[in-house]
Amino acid sequence: MRWPRVRFSLRMLLLLVPLIGAALYWVQTPTWQAERFVTAVNRRDFDAAEQYCRDPADAFPGSWRQHAYFAPKASLKPRTWSDLAQGERQIVIGVHYGDGQGIAGCTVECQATRQGIAIGMAFP
Repeated sequence: MRWPRVRFSLRMLLLLVPLIGAALYWVQTPTWQAERFVTAVNRRDFDAAEQYCRDPADAFPGSWRQHAYFAPKASLKPRTWSDLAQGERQIVIGVHYGDGQGIAGCTVECQATRQGIAIGMAFP
């Protein structure tokens, strides 16, 4: 059996390198958005975290930080094929908050996209 001969083409190389780079950038952008947001929340730099949100009216932490005690902890969910196909990255934020009459906790789920962070639902 004889293998077909593959010819080197400089034109094809010059075409494929930027296309592959652009595709990888397109796939990785939601993860970069998510990592920056998670880092800002965990550093308690809430002004920076709000700037990554898509909708300023629905930004995290928004009005949450008015509580006397407010301690969020953000993390990325593991990457899935579904996230890759949809161009998203899932973020989970565990929030403990209180106003002097006890402390409550909830979980906020968010989606990172190329356009920014979309704040999802809060679960008690």
